[in-house]
Amino acid sequence: MAVALLTLGIGSFIFHATLQKVTEFFDKLSMLVLTWSMLDKSLALGQSPASAILISFGLAIFHIGFGISYVISTQLLYHVAIFVT
Repeated sequence: MAVALLTLGIGSFIFHATLQKVTEFFDKLSMLVLTWSMLDKSLALGQSPASAILISFGLAIFHIGFGISYVISTQLLYHVAIFVT
């Protein structure tokens, strides 16, 4: 989780320093990675090893798929859905 937080800090700094579309994707995707990391740790806490693996696998599929669809479509709806709620 520390690496995800560091990546978010670097990505956010670069985006706000340059205000370019490519760096915006880096910023948003690093937010998604941090969210993934936090959810994985909190949802798997106290679960059996088999349940923790299923939770991690499900979160991986969702977040990777969401990240790919966000980069392809660049719709603001994705941004609102994931980062405002």
